[in-house]
Amino acid sequence: MIIETQQLFKKYRSKGILVDTNILLLWFVGKVNEKRISQFNRTEKFLPEHYQLLDRLLKFAKIVTTPNILTEINSLINQLGEP
Repeated sequence: MIIETQQLFKKYRSKGILVDTNILLLWFVGKVNEKRISQFNRTEKFLPEHYQLLDRLLKFAKIVTTPNILTEINSLINQLGEP
């Protein structure tokens, strides 16, 4: 199974990947501050190690999303609070 997954990543790395809401939210929160992952109720089920793995996996030429996903991300990020 791992070999097949690696082949799929290799095949589509130059084409791009569609990322959905929860995964994109984890990626955004982790990019800003990995410590906030466990403090934010929408990402608390994830560990910083999950973000680090995701960051390594999302080495695609394009990261694609939709307006609906971005709207949801905006709504969820606004719940993050300060700072």
